[in-house]
Amino acid sequence: MINEFGSAGEADLLTQYAGPLTLRVLTWLFGCPTDLGQRLLADMAHIADAADAGAAGEAGADLDECLRRLVHLKRGHPGRGVTSRLMAHSAQLSDDEVVHQLVILMGVSGEAQQNLISNALRLLLSDERFAGDLSGGSLPVEDALDEVLWADPPIANHSTAYPTREVHLDGVHLPRVNRW
Repeated sequence: MINEFGSAGEADLLTQYAGPLTLRVLTWLFGCPTDLGQRLLADMAHIADAADAGAAGEAGADLDECLRRLVHLKRGHPGRGVTSRLMAHSAQLSDDEVVHQLVILMGVSGEAQQNLISNALRLLLSDERFAGDLSGGSLPVEDALDEVLWADPPIANHSTAYPTREVHLDGVHLPRVNRW
């Protein structure tokens, strides 16, 4: 992937690296063929960047079509990917339910992973503790990832929350969870 933009001497690491890398991982996890994966990436980008409801609707319709093709493909040729495992689950999900689960997975994991990669790259390339003198920083990548997760998390406003006391919500008991 880096070879595709490396010779230009500059890159938008979000759109040319973090986004495509995240999608490649997701489509691999889904067991998705390359052509469908490329369409999924384009559709997700169009949905996120759409200036009007019509454009977002068209991209959403194509995204739905791609995922339905994937489900149809996996019904005939199951594999080890997430799509096949969702279909094989004892809950016996319908094709619509599998498509909806894949959309949710793309939405919650795609953006978060892109932002984690981008935030970590920004830190690795700009912070002297990590970037050093361009020949290598003094702190490892793992430390940069830890710092990003604490100081600049990819989904700061959607973090997991745990009840600090017992709660009854709409007839459901949520026990107190002591995470810290």
